[in-house]
Amino acid sequence: MWHYRNWSAAAFLYLGLHGTYTLLWLIKQSVFADKRFAQPIPLWIGVLTPFLPLMAYTIGPYLLISEHTVPPSWVFANIYLHYSAPG
Repeated sequence: MWHYRNWSAAAFLYLGLHGTYTLLWLIKQSVFADKRFAQPIPLWIGVLTPFLPLMAYTIGPYLLISEHTVPPSWVFANIYLHYSAPG
């Protein structure tokens, strides 16, 4: 956001949702550590299986921030309803 000087509502929404999730995941990992993450694996497995497929998740935020994309208002309403709906 700083690099592209994009302080839009969509950028803050993405930062809020995914930044909060990341912080909560790091807290969970420090409190309830998963022993499988401590096991060493070969480099080629680490690159081919989790790293490369998960890199696709960086395309969306990059395009949102760098292109100053303004999503339609129904996107915000949909996200609100998704997180506030009961059950």
